[in-house]
Amino acid sequence: MQNHISLVYLSMFCFTFSLGANAQQDPEAKKILDQVSSKTNSYSSITADFSYHYKNIQSKEDQTQKGTICLKGKMYKLEFLNTEVYSDGTTQWSYMPEVKEVNVNNSDQNKKDFFLSNPMELFSVYDKDYKYRFMGEVAENGKAAYQLELYPFDLKRPYHRIRLTIDKSSLQVIKAEVSGKNGDSYEITITSFRTDLKPEDRYFRFDAKAHPGVEVIDLR
Repeated sequence: MQNHISLVYLSMFCFTFSLGANAQQDPEAKKILDQVSSKTNSYSSITADFSYHYKNIQSKEDQTQKGTICLKGKMYKLEFLNTEVYSDGTTQWSYMPEVKEVNVNNSDQNKKDFFLSNPMELFSVYDKDYKYRFMGEVAENGKAAYQLELYPFDLKRPYHRIRLTIDKSSLQVIKAEVSGKNGDSYEITITSFRTDLKPEDRYFRFDAKAHPGVEVIDLR
């Protein structure tokens, strides 16, 4: 279960792109990603509901879960698989209400596992880490969309391809699909997307006083 939560950490952040010049990159894909970057960076916060689908050919595991994430700068709160994950950019709290336990760790914004440990990755893909190309236009839920594929330069990563579907009109990423190397695949579909909420910074910190009886395990 913890592996799936970690997968969404990384997965829930591919909406803000910071891209530099690279002559080897697909110019059409770069144009689209630059537009997505400009649009998304204008938001002070993002709140999204999502559907997560995990499938493994070898184990025949197939499951779908729903979750919610709120982002503000380097801060986020993720609700997924009966766990609430808070991060203020420095500290991360993983709260499990069913067992009344919260694990405290340092936030690692530099991890590059994508869909594995850091939700900021779904909203922050860098061309120095991925080669990307434009695959064409597709219809997604009756809407015109762009489809792009990203391939990590680091061959040690546990996946070999990321496929992004971007709404042509809103310039928002609406789906991210990751193909793993061990017969597994992960798909995040955004079901709602809001930018008009104004969460306070304290929303992204776990308040132990508001959760009496919870065991705090500091792993730092």
